Amino acid sequence: MRRAAVVVALVAAALAVPTGASAGPAPELCPVDESRGTVPLDFLLEACVDAGAITVRNPLDVAVTVQTAGDIGAPERTVTVEGAEAAFSRGLSGLVVLAPGDVARWPRGAGSGELLVGPLEPAAALPVRTALEPFLSRLAGQPAAADEVRARLASEVGAAVAVRAGCVVGRSVVQRVGCDVRAADSIGHAVGEDVPGEAVPAVLDVLLDPLRWDEWAAAADRARAPLATGQLHLAQGPVPPPPPPPPPPPPAPAPAPAQPAPAPAPPPPAAPPAPQRIDPRAEFQRWMQELAAQAERDRQAARDRRDDDRRGPGRGGR
Repeated sequence: MRRAAVVVALVAAALAVPTGASAGPAPELCPVDESRGTVPLDFLLEACVDAGAITVRNPLDVAVTVQTAGDIGAPERTVTVEGAEAAFSRGLSGLVVLAPGDVARWPRGAGSGELLVGPLEPAAALPVRTALEPFLSRLAGQPAAADEVRARLASEVGAAVAVRAGCVVGRSVVQRVGCDVRAADSIGHAVGEDVPGEAVPAVLDVLLDPLRWDEWAAAADRARAPLATGQLHLAQGPVPPPPPPPPPPPPAPAPAPAQPAPAPAPPPPAAPPAPQRIDPRAEFQRWMQELAAQAERDRQAARDRRDDDRRGPGRGGR
């Protein structure tokens, strides 16, 4: 009955895993600037790119890892979901781990870069941690110390289960037994190192069950399944080069040669004097006087000639 209940719970958890259809661009996470690349519509996580960073939120029900390449800085966690399981997930890997609901921001430089989403390994450590819950009070005297022992033991057992799951694929019965022996040896060594002596038999009874190993390996496969539903890469290009400077303005046209100043216009001719007003009567009198004077001169000249003629030659005549 207990194992049937475990199987039902695992199936229900698998059905609850989102398909990733709600992920992709999430403009509410940042002021969007897609000049260096967009978020793929089928990107596994919710993401937003702005001028200086990439912000990512994990909308899945499973934790994932995020690796970076290129000109990408260290992440800044902006939302860290609380809870013992989420904290345990973050401690399982040396990579950046986003538990369900976590939000992180990766600053980026001027060069190209990318994020790569991957599964959390060893994924089997999560169901192993759950299986150790009944023994928590027996693992150490203090709750905090007991949590540390459980986390360390779950990680080591999960790794052994993952190795065993890869070992048994395509093997014969005898070879599978060899895989089981190596897994049991690794698990027994971990228990002997971490678990107090009085709790060792009970803990080994749970951790050395091959049927549970199969269940935990299957749970790990289901935890990896959402990663097949979306794009795992988010790439960003380098800062585009600045536009070329505008061409220099065309040279100003050479000024036209200065034209000589026009010759000054000749002064207008002086207006002729207004004709004097002539008094006809006075003019007639003057004319008559001139005629009289001219007549007198003519008479005098005639007298002078007669006088000369009378005197004759040698007397002063001509």
